[in-house]
Amino acid sequence: MATTGQRVFRAKDLLDQVVIQGLAVSPDGESVVYVRRTVEDNKYARRLWRVPFKGGRPEQLTSAKSNDTRPRFSPDGRSLLFISDRSGKPQVWVMPLNGGEPHQLTDLPNGAGNAEWSPDGKRILLLAGSGEKRFLVGKAEDPTARQIRDYTWKIDGGGYRDEFTSVWIVDVEGGKPARLTAPTYDVGGACWSPDGKHIAFIADLRKEAALMDFSQLWSLPSRPSKDEPTQIASVAGGGFQRRLGAGPAGCPSRHRRAPITGLVQREPLPGRRQELPAARRRPRPRHLEHHIRRLRRQRAVLSASDLLA
Repeated sequence: MATTGQRVFRAKDLLDQVVIQGLAVSPDGESVVYVRRTVEDNKYARRLWRVPFKGGRPEQLTSAKSNDTRPRFSPDGRSLLFISDRSGKPQVWVMPLNGGEPHQLTDLPNGAGNAEWSPDGKRILLLAGSGEKRFLVGKAEDPTARQIRDYTWKIDGGGYRDEFTSVWIVDVEGGKPARLTAPTYDVGGACWSPDGKHIAFIADLRKEAALMDFSQLWSLPSRPSKDEPTQIASVAGGGFQRRLGAGPAGCPSRHRRAPITGLVQREPLPGRRQELPAARRRPRPRHLEHHIRRLRRQRAVLSASDLLA
């Protein structure tokens, strides 16, 4: 029985829901940009709004019938980066905050994911598909089958891992994005170093990653080069979240916390790799050797009717 003065909730009320998802605070701390999700024509629509940090009347920034997400202020606070599917695939867009229309910065075949400004505001780091197919047999536009070689070939709720995710860099002024990481491993997260000269990223570069991912922390120069990734730290449990922070007065912090494991990493000495204790016991790769032998025996070309339906 409904209480007097209260209306009974109905299924159609779901169409009136409004949800705030994601936000970014301006460098001067004066305003906040957030994602406002509504339901339009039985589909979600996400647009960007801005409001003073101290409170006040919100201002709508984007109005396209699309999903505009992951807002990021430029270091000088004059521009806003965001991900939008208004051109089809999710791509990186940039808009001036003093007036003007957003312009598309990337046009990657499978779209882009996370994107972050460089400390100097001249480049953007983004995560996107490597562009190289792993399992397809035949022509990429009309494959006949998938040749499965890994146990980690599919993600629950995400589908086939036909491409690994890679780190890309693109200039804010435009140009073709450059891939920094190899297409042979999957990048789970990445961020800039405070001076913008390096990129830290999470990935498992071992061959055993075909059985189970144990992500570790690596770094690369932020400019395309032939340098191999340098391992910063390793955790047997594989639990990392990326962050390169700055201490007081802009000094690089000498300690960083791995939020998943709760461990504190001390900055390793130059040329040395920091080994951290395991957060919990995990099977070592040598204990998985029988799985490797089994996987090699089971390699086969799966029919298109089974995998491409």
